[in-house]
Amino acid sequence: MYKEIINNSRVLIVDDQPANVLLMERILEQAGYTQFASLTDSRQVMDHFRMFPPDLVILDLMMPNVDGFALMAQLRGWIPDETYLPILVITADVSQKAKQKALSLGAKDFLTKPVDVTEAGLRIYNLLETRWLHRQLRAQNSKLEDTVLTRTRDLTEAHRRLSILDEAKGEFLALISHELRTPLNGLLGSAELLLEKVGHEPDCVELRDMFAHSRSRILAIVDDALLLSQIGVEGQTFFAKPLQWSTALSQALNDTAALADSRQVFLQPAPAELGIVRAHEELLVKALGALVETAVKFARPGDTISLRPVTPGEASTLIIESPSGHLSPEAMAKFFDVFSLSEVNTRGTHIGLGPCVASRILALFGGSVNISNCSPSGIKLTVSCMSIEQPTAAFQQADAS
Repeated sequence: MYKEIINNSRVLIVDDQPANVLLMERILEQAGYTQFASLTDSRQVMDHFRMFPPDLVILDLMMPNVDGFALMAQLRGWIPDETYLPILVITADVSQKAKQKALSLGAKDFLTKPVDVTEAGLRIYNLLETRWLHRQLRAQNSKLEDTVLTRTRDLTEAHRRLSILDEAKGEFLALISHELRTPLNGLLGSAELLLEKVGHEPDCVELRDMFAHSRSRILAIVDDALLLSQIGVEGQTFFAKPLQWSTALSQALNDTAALADSRQVFLQPAPAELGIVRAHEELLVKALGALVETAVKFARPGDTISLRPVTPGEASTLIIESPSGHLSPEAMAKFFDVFSLSEVNTRGTHIGLGPCVASRILALFGGSVNISNCSPSGIKLTVSCMSIEQPTAAFQQADAS
């Protein structure tokens, strides 16, 4: 850096005494500087300044016509505020008043006449080094600002694309729920009529069971897709109210009992110590039922799905646990994603949209759900709801409505 500063720095000497100018030129030459210019008439400085923009000005204070103080005042109008252009003042006036005035006008350092050659060389280099460091800092800041601006634009564009994607997801789900419902009704209705004509022959029992299972699954997917669309578009219309969490959980267990029985899985009753939460009753029952159903799908015949608060004193967080099942880290990361429902399978069946629906419902009312593996086996769903003691602004607004 030393050679770069010596070779590339431009120095302007302004002194009405030719002998002083010659001395400063010799000091610069001995130090290796090659780009310097000298003026003995201070009235020419501003014109020369435009043609030879310097990195350092060596300036005498006492000069005829335009003295050093006046010249510094003129230069201030030409030097941008963010630019560091050092001015080295040479003066025989060592009074405090003169130094303070020079500093106020932009002087950065002083040389007292008679000038010491070694001291002058050191002060000149130090000022130029500061100038170059300042320029490097400005360049780095400018690069950083450009980087921040670029990243900001990228983030803005990414956000715009995500918004478009979210809108496309909503439109896709609406298409499933609305456009498919009519032809599905026709297909399912026709299939039921055909099965009625076949009657109850033993050979058709398996076919009837397959039809009932498929019918239930496809209608559940359509209903869940419609609900996801409603939450995304009309989420603010689902008003919350105080609910007994154990009551909602008991209803969800009733709704899931048939599936559990068919798989020979047992359900624990809802814990009595659960408290009061704020949510939309129908949606909360739907969410809890979907999560209990998810645990049942992971279970083996003979397993019991356990339901318990995280701690006895924690009434707003519930654990739903199946003793069987395991998920990879990748599957857990996407478990509640609407477009990964086909990537997570349990024992012989797909998870479906249930976990995604439950996650969206709980988030709508300030709650959450996450999934983790148990040791040595099993899966655990941790469900949180907003307790009555923690009302949010959204709930207060809903109550006011």
